[in-house]
Amino acid sequence: MVDVSSIKAIGVTQAGGIEVLKELTIPKPKLEDYDIFVQIKANALNPVDYKVRRGANEASESNPKIPGYDASGVVVELGAKVTNFKLGDEVFYAGNIRKPGNYADYHVIDSRIVGKKPTKMSHADAAGIPLVFLTAYEGMIDRMGIPLDKEANKDKSILIVPGAGGVGSIAI
Repeated sequence: MVDVSSIKAIGVTQAGGIEVLKELTIPKPKLEDYDIFVQIKANALNPVDYKVRRGANEASESNPKIPGYDASGVVVELGAKVTNFKLGDEVFYAGNIRKPGNYADYHVIDSRIVGKKPTKMSHADAAGIPLVFLTAYEGMIDRMGIPLDKEANKDKSILIVPGAGGVGSIAI
């Protein structure tokens, strides 16, 4: 466990463009039972991040909004009921839009939405994966109803247009 009482972050205290981003020092959030405290090694930029920044009308000096949802890092503290991770585990995840983001040196996240980082992948590469993978999965499996069973998909095909972006390239 690391002794951290405050976190350095990049966030906003008002809505706007990139000019409203600033360095902040925020208190370390309290860990709930299933939370882990992650030292951030890399994070990714997604459209949701600038949408949060531009729509941060309720942000203020006393209630800053921290963007950042895709991240990779190292577990440095565990909530009381966390059993699927240990200190030092390398992890990656897409965060929770209802909680502060991960544009910070440390981040608190529910361990139940976190995965272990692939060992042959860098933190930077791992941070770029979660949201695009989840979006492709939800679109194809949840919304289109494509079965996960290989036999059910035998001799079937799908046309993915366009496939050059993040989600499309993952879907292919």
